[in-house]
Amino acid sequence: MHSTKLHMKLKNYLIGIIFLSNGLLFTFLLVAYFQNEKVSSYTFLLFFISFISFLSYFLIFRNRSKSSDSINSTEKVDSSVLEKKDTNSEKTDTQEPVIQIDYSTLKISFPNEKALKVYCNNLLISVSEQLELAKGIMYVRKKDSLKFLAEGTYAFYSLEPPVPFEENDGLNGQVARDKEVIYINKIPDKYLEVVSGLGNGSPKYLLILPLIHDNQCFAVLELASFKSMNFDFNLFINTISEKVYSQIEKYL
Repeated sequence: MHSTKLHMKLKNYLIGIIFLSNGLLFTFLLVAYFQNEKVSSYTFLLFFISFISFLSYFLIFRNRSKSSDSINSTEKVDSSVLEKKDTNSEKTDTQEPVIQIDYSTLKISFPNEKALKVYCNNLLISVSEQLELAKGIMYVRKKDSLKFLAEGTYAFYSLEPPVPFEENDGLNGQVARDKEVIYINKIPDKYLEVVSGLGNGSPKYLLILPLIHDNQCFAVLELASFKSMNFDFNLFINTISEKVYSQIEKYL
């Protein structure tokens, strides 16, 4: 189990224990109160407020936990998705047209950008012009951190921001760890909502690829489309990785 998920579960269990303890104590005081035992109104009110506050916090945390789990896939879901990718990989070469990326028009440098998020957003727009993206997220890991944070988005509309991840966490973490592309085609309806950080919507194709510098993954592009994204992934990574790194190194 990944460290991030383990931390969330431990915190969840701790809140649950506190919640149950307060609930039992509140029940005891409630029974004593109605049996005319010596329970001061102040004590009763104190534990009632405590019970309500922990109940509220517990419910909020559970919802956040479920939301996070629905965005970042579990190990079991990842396995089934990867099996689906392997099953479809043979069909990709014969059935999907190969897209030719025009690197002469693919913008990597944006002279007027003054922030990491602005650069990442512009890069996703540039990639979308080549691939007709439905949605996209660019995650970046800074040099002093283990976490990949969403620094850029394209057509991403959600109240919940994309969840950060570390190596090994979900499909994105696998890509960061192995420095290899994951491409899933012909995804069933609603399936992408479970395995991806891209939120609502049901694109049929999911592409997650690493950007690499000095044999280290410094960024992950998570792209979704309603159309095939079958192109030379290695050429794409080798062509843009160093150029992108040189543009954002000052922010890392």
